[in-house]
Order: sequence, then C-alpha cells, then structure tokens
Amino acid sequence: MSNAKLIHCEEWEKIPIGIEDTQISPTEIHQIEQVWRQKTGKRPTVFFDYSSQTIAPKNWVGSISAPGIKLQVSPKGAKDLDGGEREKLDINLGYMLRAGLYDYSVFSLSSELSGSGNQYERSLEALCDLIQIARRNKVLRRYRTHKTVSQNYRGHLVFPRQAYLQIARPNKFYTRQVELDESIPENIFLKSVLSIFHWRTSGAIRRRIEECLIDFERVETSSNPLSIYKLIRFDRLSNEYVRSIRLAKDLLEGKAVGLFAGSFLGQSTVIFMPELFQTFVSRLVTDIFKPLGFEVISQQRGRYLGAWESGPSARKNSFELIPDIEMKEFGQKQTILLLDAKWKLLSLKSNSLGIAEQDAYQVVSYCTRFDCNKAVLIYPWIDSASPFGKLPATITIPNRSASVRVSVVCVPLLWKNQSTLITDFQTSVDYCLRA
Repeated sequence: MSNAKLIHCEEWEKIPIGIEDTQISPTEIHQIEQVWRQKTGKRPTVFFDYSSQTIAPKNWVGSISAPGIKLQVSPKGAKDLDGGEREKLDINLGYMLRAGLYDYSVFSLSSELSGSGNQYERSLEALCDLIQIARRNKVLRRYRTHKTVSQNYRGHLVFPRQAYLQIARPNKFYTRQVELDESIPENIFLKSVLSIFHWRTSGAIRRRIEECLIDFERVETSSNPLSIYKLIRFDRLSNEYVRSIRLAKDLLEGKAVGLFAGSFLGQSTVIFMPELFQTFVSRLVTDIFKPLGFEVISQQRGRYLGAWESGPSARKNSFELIPDIEMKEFGQKQTILLLDAKWKLLSLKSNSLGIAEQDAYQVVSYCTRFDCNKAVLIYPWIDSASPFGKLPATITIPNRSASVRVSVVCVPLLWKNQSTLITDFQTSVDYCLRA
C-alpha cells in the first residue's frame, strides 16, 4: 500500500472523477465500495454522494484503503489544520470514542491517553479498561464437578465405584469434587482475543494487554474464539462484561459497534460521526447534570406528533418524535430543556449561523409537542474554544402561548483539556436552563 494513490478530502468535499492523480477513477470507486461493504456492512450510497462527475463522502471520517488507493476523510473544516492541531483532533476523537461509544464517564477518562496511537489502540485500551472494571466487580466462575482417583480423601465418595476400587486398589479413593472454575466461555473468549492482539501490538498498549492476561492465568485459550462466542449467555452478565465481550468480538472482526469499522492490519478506520457526536453529547449531559438532580433521557421512542382523525390511517399515530436528549427535574414529569446534537458545520457569516431550516423547525416542533419553551442545538466547532465564548447564541421565537428560546452551543473539537471542555459545556447548558 506504500505506492498507493492518496486522496485527502473533507466530509462533503466533491472529488472529481477521472484518471488524474488528484481524481478518482471509476475502477477505484468500485474498489473503495467493495472494501466499504466488507468492513462496515453498510451500503456505500448512504455515505457517499454521487454525481456524473464527482463523488463526495458524507457523515464519516477516517480512511479506507483499497488496492492502489487510499481515501482519507477529515471532518469538515479540518483539512487545513497544522500537524499539532491534527494530532490534537485525533486525540480528542479517541476520547469521544471512549466516552461516547464505550459508555465511560467523562470524568474518568484522560484525553491525553495514547496521543500517538491510532483508533484501534484506543479501542484496545477501552477493552482492557472494561475487562478490568468488570473483573473488579465480579470474577466470572462456575462450579464444575469432576471425579478422580487419589490417595487423599477429598470431596464425596462415589458408590458403587468406590467399593470396587477398595477391592482392586486399597488405600485409594474414588471421589467427586466440586470446584470453582474460571475456564468458562466468557473468560476463554476474552483471553483468546487479548492473546491475538497481544502479538499485534507493542509498547504501552501491549503492556496493558499483558496486565489483563495475568488476570486470566487460570483460563484456557482457544484457537477459534468466535466458536466460543456462540456459547456465551449474555442474559446472566453485567453491563461491563456485555460491553467488553461485544467490543472484543467487534475488534476481532475488524469493526466496533457500528460507529467505527476497519481492518487492524489494512490500516482502514472509519468513524460514523453523527452517531458518535450524539452519543458523546448525551454522555456529557448525563455525567454533568444527573448528579445535580436532573433526569436525563436519551432518544426516548414511542411518542408522536399526533394521530390521524380520518382517512385510511384514522386513529393511528404518525410522525414519531425522538429528541436526542430531554432534561427534567428529578421526580418531575415536565420536560424543561430539549437538546439536539447536529454533526454539521456552522457558518457565522450567515444570519441563520448556517443552521438548516429543517433543524430549526424540528426543534421548535419538539418544544410545541412536549410543552417545553427551551431548546438547545449543539454543533461541533473545529477550534480550541466555542466561537460564542462561554455563553450560547440564543434566538427567541414568538408564540401565542409562550415564546420558545432556542440556543446554539458548540463543542470545540480541539479542546485543550478535559476539565475545560466539561466546565465550558456545563456553563453554556446551565445558562440555557436558567435563562
């Protein structure tokens, strides 16, 4: 792959189709599509915009490598970052993956971990963390019965076999013993996956894996972990074990929980940013405001704009409403703040700040339906601080009953440190709550 053509672009940037070095040929497009289907399991037409003369990646960042070509996609607005800024963006995306995708508290992670590593190394770090948390809470073991002949009387004698043994071999005992055994499918699978990646890594991440393997000293390994995976019963496992086992399986298969996919050896990495950004924002809101006495609800389903009074769908609900995040005071039914995360680029030169009309209409319809007069639209920003400072941009939309205040909050993707990100985000959202 060292002599492969490299095309670097941003999300939504149109790549001309042709045979020049700066263009992508129809054959190369076909190769990229094949790798895309293989690695992500998703249709390329959903994540690429096609025209007769161009192709544009959308709603994902990362890289896809195919024979003779590698396509690198950066977040919109990030193409012109310098080396240090690119490294910072990569570190912070890794932090978002761990906090949003793997359900870690934003207060328990350091955004400085693995600054020089790739996204797979961060996923392996997350796997090690999950396993250690799971085993700290509970070591999975099961009672296993085995029968042995020995000189020592341990367990329970087994008759009539013991009677026959006494005649043939006096001073020997045939006993049945019950012992706790860690070699069960869950542990075997996790140890086998760790063993595979142990030989594919080096440095700090390899040492992390070795620390986890020490905990599995009494566990067998399997040369075919996926066959062991089929034996696992998830209904008896804690959330930590479920997440660690599923992450281990996704890493083994070259993908990670639908948001991120790729080949560990082939250097392909794809992050589906709209989903990741939404889960990360939800994680931020939950970890910051739940301890302060707020109930935080993410993407609750089953509520609709209304039901048809007449026509072929009479008495049937229609137009489901699924806000990204709702906040309520603990123990209260009334929604006091609606938040919607948008993986889109703002434009400060526009009177509308570049916010799409349908996004504004959507959040206002949420407010009307849920009888809430405050909403927040949350956008990414390619810089170390929000363009609005610590307070959001706010617009008031008049209404006969009560005006609706819609605020815009930015999450700067080049944040300098974790504490600054959390403090500034809390200040902005708190202002929306209190205003």
